[in-house]
Amino acid sequence: MLTKHPHATGLPGPKVAIIGAGAAGLMAARILTASGLSVTLIDKSRGLGGRLATRRVESFAFDHGCPSVHVSDPADLALMADLTAAGTAVAESEGKYLGLPGMSSLLKPLAEGLDLHRGVRIAGVRREPAGWYLRPDTADDAEMGPFDWLLVAAPAPQAADLLAGYPDVSTQISKAVMAPRWTLMVVPDGDLNQESERIQFEDEVLDFAIRNDTKPGRGGPESWVVHARQDWSGANLEISSDSARDRLLAGFRAHIPQGYPRYVTAHRWRFAEVASPLGGPYVIDPDLRLMAGGDWCLGPLVTDALASGRAMAAQVLAFSEPALR
Repeated sequence: MLTKHPHATGLPGPKVAIIGAGAAGLMAARILTASGLSVTLIDKSRGLGGRLATRRVESFAFDHGCPSVHVSDPADLALMADLTAAGTAVAESEGKYLGLPGMSSLLKPLAEGLDLHRGVRIAGVRREPAGWYLRPDTADDAEMGPFDWLLVAAPAPQAADLLAGYPDVSTQISKAVMAPRWTLMVVPDGDLNQESERIQFEDEVLDFAIRNDTKPGRGGPESWVVHARQDWSGANLEISSDSARDRLLAGFRAHIPQGYPRYVTAHRWRFAEVASPLGGPYVIDPDLRLMAGGDWCLGPLVTDALASGRAMAAQVLAFSEPALR
């Protein structure tokens, strides 16, 4: 998946740190690494893909974040073709793709060959004359740096907090608005006898539900992911997971009363979706060699995050072109 850029020389180029291994960070890291730059990709999670997430418990699996990816842009279609050939994507319908065996696997090929640090939370960053330095939040992890460029591909509120010391950038990031969403994962103890694999609710609490086990490559017992409404999630953001589980399950059973849950749990996505995007592909301070981006720049779709990642990589390459000749 890492194709060498025609201008890559094999010589050491600018060093780039990218915080966040979601779709935007992975895409930027893939392009820059293939172009001959030294890239270090860091994520606080053990997984990849951000909200392209799959929860696995025993024999159960739930795509409890983004349920699918819709693409139309030629660059995204080409990427999905590569991922399909790699065995981590499958087309469910025209322009709609799923990860295999779960959504969390969709973008894994983009990480091949990267200098990737997972399970590392960056607590602070600072710019010195030598470059950017990153401070992990545990004493066991040494400070990282220096880097010529810093790209922050985290959700907008987290990116703004991390870059609070650089207000020209953080103030711009703070203009993007992200919305939360609670999700419920349910395995019933019997067939719910639903004709459709997607249920749209007219409800004050529930938004929609998607059956997970019938997706291509899944299997296992019948399982459902129930998404709460954005407005309800926002109003109940700080309730306990148990309270959210009980409220969402009660709502689900009010619509589908048959069957008791064999397994049920709830998950809160604090920054689930983009409610109001920034309107440009990234925020940049060229003097500091600092950029921030993600889906929150352009819109609520995974393709928006990929576009932001491509744009950030292109900007770094434009600044770095003399060093790569």
